Amino acid sequence: MSQENLNNNLRTNDSSSMSISIKDLLKRFPKTYKHDEFCKTLFAIIELARCIFKYILSNAMLAEIDLARLEIVDTKYINRQLRANLCDMLYRVPLKETDTWVYFLLDFKSNNDRGASRQLYRYAHTIWIKLWGDEGEPIDFLFPCVVSIIFHCGESPFTSSTNIVDQVDLPKKSYFRRHAINYESLLYDLNAKLKSDFSDDPIIEMAFTILMIARDEDVNNEALEVFVKFKDNICNDKLFAVVWDISLWYLFTSAKHFTYKTYDNLINLTQKLGVKIMTPSAAETYFKQGETRGETRGIAIGETRGIAIGETRGRAIGETRGRAMGEIRAIIRVLSHRVGEPSEELQNRIMEIQSIDKLDELLEFASTCVSLGEFATALD
Repeated sequence: MSQENLNNNLRTNDSSSMSISIKDLLKRFPKTYKHDEFCKTLFAIIELARCIFKYILSNAMLAEIDLARLEIVDTKYINRQLRANLCDMLYRVPLKETDTWVYFLLDFKSNNDRGASRQLYRYAHTIWIKLWGDEGEPIDFLFPCVVSIIFHCGESPFTSSTNIVDQVDLPKKSYFRRHAINYESLLYDLNAKLKSDFSDDPIIEMAFTILMIARDEDVNNEALEVFVKFKDNICNDKLFAVVWDISLWYLFTSAKHFTYKTYDNLINLTQKLGVKIMTPSAAETYFKQGETRGETRGIAIGETRGIAIGETRGRAIGETRGRAMGEIRAIIRVLSHRVGEPSEELQNRIMEIQSIDKLDELLEFASTCVSLGEFATALD
């Protein structure tokens, strides 16, 4: 898991009075200037993903799909190559009143990537081959529709081609273009939007506005304006509270001109609403838990996270069961801090899992889920 992903997924309600200096906090969570992990964190919240799809897809597409049945597909199931790119999200949704699935592959871009169309076609092809192989490679296999979406939120407009045929060495009017690969990706360019474009959907407006103002020099004042505008939603809607919590931490770690003073002010204002969100003391607590994380992940992340004790124990212990128990304790702790203490039955179900990969996924999901019920569903 990347440092940015850990930063953005950190969710805890710890209220212990541990002191931590601003300098130390900034050193531990340096500015990343990347939007990708924030996008991935938001799009992993399935309720929010449905809202975003409803917003960015065309009416013609929405008329054909059963958006209520939208689900996330584990890219590790598809191919390790997809797993390696943490910026991608893969979903599937059925056409209305059918068993025909349409796949949506999202690629989050913060720069004008000329290779985006080739990359997305390669991913789509990987998905087709995997699903075909799962069926035993039948001759009459019908490949599912894979719709690629480039979600761009960089500082300059996305001007690269969204169709791979444009990167084939042929004149624009050549007859042979009809025989070249013609795979068109959808483009949603946040850079080309005005903030007023989002005003018809409050949850979209808050999330997308945060993405936009993270680039601005006026980010401090605009972040306060976002809070004032949506404070009633934050107070009364769990989804809003989660998105706001993630957004605050994203602004602090990624916005170029966002100050600790504004961050601290917004935390205090939010807590006055009765909404529990992460505080600097929670960041200190998180790093003190590095010993346990080091046991579970050892050398793989111990060195990169600077968790010396965890790295040492990771080398020494390395036993599968010990690693699993470390992950299980971390999952239960994160759930307890964020959405409530899991029941004994749910804890027992978590403890039955032995796969480290599965526990890694659940630990990440525990940092973003909005309820114990949603987490329990992910166990099935």
